[in-house]
Amino acid sequence: MPCRLLAIAILCCLTSLVGAEEAKVIVQRANMRAAPNLESAVIASLDQGARLEVLEQSGQWYKVKVVATGKTGYVYQRLVELTQETPTP
Repeated sequence: MPCRLLAIAILCCLTSLVGAEEAKVIVQRANMRAAPNLESAVIASLDQGARLEVLEQSGQWYKVKVVATGKTGYVYQRLVELTQETPTP
């Protein structure tokens, strides 16, 4: 059991060392939603070029954090383009 906990702790540390994936909005305006579906409330409207940190993927949606504001929500994957850069704070 202790070995299993150690392995999990190591994996968590290694995951945090990998650079975060970044994305940018590639359409004129993209809705950021509270949940990964079209019925969910729109919590922000993002302009083209807005920089996002990708936190996770849920089907065809990305859970993202807006670099400029820190706000989090979901954006449909076809509205953004992924990059491999780590956002600066």
